[in-house]
Amino acid sequence: MLGLILVASTIYDLHFKCFSKKSNIFVAFSLYSNAKRLVSATSNKKEDNLSCLNGIKVLSCLWIVYGHVVLACFFYSKNPAYVVNEWKYSTKSTFTWSAFYAVDIFLTINGFLVTYIYLKTTDRLKITVIWFYLNRYLRVTPALVAAVLIHISVVKLLTDGSFISYNDGKFSQDCYNNWWTFFIHPMCGPHLWYMFIEGHLYICTPVFLIFMKQYLKNVLRGLSVTLLLAVIYNISVTITKNIGFTAFEWSDDFENYLYFSTTYRLPCWLIGVLSVYFLYEYKFKIPRIVNLVIWVIALYTMIELTVEQNIFITSVYNVYRSALWNGLARPTWSLAVSFIVFICATGNGGIINDFLSHPVFRFLCELIYLLHYDVILNVFGSTKEMSYFNTDNIVSKFLWVFVEILMVSVFLYLAFEAPVLSLKHHLTKNKTSEKQDCEKNLETAG
Repeated sequence: MLGLILVASTIYDLHFKCFSKKSNIFVAFSLYSNAKRLVSATSNKKEDNLSCLNGIKVLSCLWIVYGHVVLACFFYSKNPAYVVNEWKYSTKSTFTWSAFYAVDIFLTINGFLVTYIYLKTTDRLKITVIWFYLNRYLRVTPALVAAVLIHISVVKLLTDGSFISYNDGKFSQDCYNNWWTFFIHPMCGPHLWYMFIEGHLYICTPVFLIFMKQYLKNVLRGLSVTLLLAVIYNISVTITKNIGFTAFEWSDDFENYLYFSTTYRLPCWLIGVLSVYFLYEYKFKIPRIVNLVIWVIALYTMIELTVEQNIFITSVYNVYRSALWNGLARPTWSLAVSFIVFICATGNGGIINDFLSHPVFRFLCELIYLLHYDVILNVFGSTKEMSYFNTDNIVSKFLWVFVEILMVSVFLYLAFEAPVLSLKHHLTKNKTSEKQDCEKNLETAG
């Protein structure tokens, strides 16, 4: 059915182009127009000083994909004893286990974006809470539903190895049993927990945004206290439940009370929100030496957190060490990310900002995250024979997954995401240009 709609809309669009007539809502599913929009999005120069966020999010996505590919290689390896007894203690594993920070980068950036764009756009027009939620829902749902449909249908047809039955049974069964929850963001894969946490935080956002313009400093003080309380909670629950902090100290308590908990991720979101104050109130020029110092502090912090995690893995377990790590490591990482965003957004990022702001990053991020789990299932689930866990195999599998993700991402953008955005544009075309600009900005934040 979808294929017929795409073909019919494309033919209708080309017919209108031949007669130089103005397009209408019936061309929303046109592959021709949506492909032109995609090419335009990946070739235009950066439009604002927040374009660096696209690159940061895509690189974070790829980091997550790499980490999951490594785990898949481990589950499907001929030499698991080498991974458990040697590889996990070596420096080779450092980059992989630090991929857990990538999710915190997402939360920090999204907290920053939602707050910054809200403050900027409300200078010109009023945004209602209902419209705020509806815009988010329409922005995220098409790609999410498409990913879920692929997960419960196409993936099963393309994979027949043992890997998929071992790693995906519970999640696929949840999808089959609760198919009616598609449009309220179901959890049909182990990676979609992030969508729930982000959704919880997004729901709470208007509570303080409504008062931020009028009582900015008071709201910031309140958010700072909330951040501190969340950190204290994470430290306390680690001690009382005797919880570890790494993938090799994983437990049900770590999963339920921390890793999949909104409270555990709340500090990262709030750091993104609080960092908006400095950019929103930015009225001064950063001296070159100060700019260099900020870069050094941010990069050193990230490297130190990455290295320390490897050191802790090789050390004897200590609950107080884990408590401090669970309470402070992720917020510290988010603070370093905020430094980098601030430098790039103020025009002091140089060549790094130019790279992160490249237009090709604009449409990739969200689709990469939603699709990567199913692509990994396809790559490993169709394999009949296990392979050895080594660097060459990991890199080759990662590149294979990456190429597949790109191809499927383009299709889903043309068939699902772009049509919904086009429909939204046609249905709201009578709005003022300022309102449309605002919608465009909040779509980026979503």
